[in-house]
Amino acid sequence: MTSISLGRLRLGAGLALATACSSGRPATAPSPAPAPRAAPAGGPTAGAGGIPAAYRLETPEWFGGAVAHGTRTLTGVPGPNYWQQYASYRLEAELNPIVKRVTARGRLVYYNRSPNTLPIVYVQAYQNLFREDAKRNQQTPKLGGIDFARVTAQGKVLSAVAKPTEPGYAVNGTIMELRLPSPLAPRDSLVMEFEWQFRVPSETAPHGRQDREVWFLSPWYPHMAVYDDVSGCQIASTSVAASSTWATPTTT
Repeated sequence: MTSISLGRLRLGAGLALATACSSGRPATAPSPAPAPRAAPAGGPTAGAGGIPAAYRLETPEWFGGAVAHGTRTLTGVPGPNYWQQYASYRLEAELNPIVKRVTARGRLVYYNRSPNTLPIVYVQAYQNLFREDAKRNQQTPKLGGIDFARVTAQGKVLSAVAKPTEPGYAVNGTIMELRLPSPLAPRDSLVMEFEWQFRVPSETAPHGRQDREVWFLSPWYPHMAVYDDVSGCQIASTSVAASSTWATPTTT
């Protein structure tokens, strides 16, 4: 679950009733229901939940683990141990329409509601789809992607050139890996701050266009990668990012 608070931005993301009528005729007794017929020999038999064995599906191994841990059930109802991560954002951004560049900063609070300790967290940087070395499945302009000027976690500045065994961050395609100064414990929260900028994609590129004085950008800010009880952290780099949030900067 995610909540977003914007500073100078405006975020752009039947009832049927049945009645019965009486005809005025006297009611007649209902006909007796026919006796149930025996199932033919060799036919499907009902199992758990009344579902015939021939129609029951095997539980995938990746989902069975979540069922065993009590976070999911076979009925679709969340299990007694179900959990879901949560993040809140405070964002400020400026758009320069002359050079077509967004300069922004944000404060992100990530709440670890899982039972796991997280020494590393991952952030989506979808605008890196426009880096020259980005993997893509359609033509996109090469604009350089996101340029991170400052990244902090737990009050400490993280470096992109730190050793893999030290706190720092690394960007691989549209995924940013943050190695935390201290592991994030269960039921604890983490504060991160970012400063970044990027060139706005052209009208023919995905996730950006202009309609005279109105600009549509998606998704323009770094946000947490999904971490859940079934698949863990979803960190596959994106070839063409899906539009998850549209924002329209307004003049002040």
